[in-house]
Amino acid sequence: MKVDTIIFQVEEREVDGERHRGKMILMLTCSLGGQDFCLDAGQLREVLKVPPLTRVLPGREYIAGVVNLRGEIITCLDIRGITGGAAGEITDRSRLIIVDTPGGKVGVLADGVEKMIEVEESVVQPPLSTVKGRLAEYVRGEMISGEKIFVWLDLKKVLADISSVPDIASSPNSTAENRRSQNTDIFH
Repeated sequence: MKVDTIIFQVEEREVDGERHRGKMILMLTCSLGGQDFCLDAGQLREVLKVPPLTRVLPGREYIAGVVNLRGEIITCLDIRGITGGAAGEITDRSRLIIVDTPGGKVGVLADGVEKMIEVEESVVQPPLSTVKGRLAEYVRGEMISGEKIFVWLDLKKVLADISSVPDIASSPNSTAENRRSQNTDIFH
């Protein structure tokens, strides 16, 4: 069974030097376009260094390319445009966050991944009014952990809105012949 959010009940627990009671949410903290975000751990499959990325033909705004992940071709997305940041270069700190979607696995590029945190459900605040534009559609809330304020990004909604993402490159029938027959216009 796949869950979207990992919520667990604790009697009393110390997190970040403070005593907490109640429901906790497990989150992965990351940086996208220079801003701090957190993602539901329940939506994620794995995090890894960015393997060699093969660029694809231009045309889809958020597709950065594809990678070969243990023999499986995975579409990689750069969603920094949605979060208000500019697409950046892949560095040693960059990570690929693998997510399961109904259409298959998808990789989301991040500038960096910090750590897993446990957040008390009651400390999640509604998005600030300063969150504007397209990003506002994808924010579930905001929270403070340590010295940082994290924006809780609804990755499931972001990926649903880019619903055509796991297309030919991530389908089980991703042979060169199938791609040619389905995309004959690129060979003209």
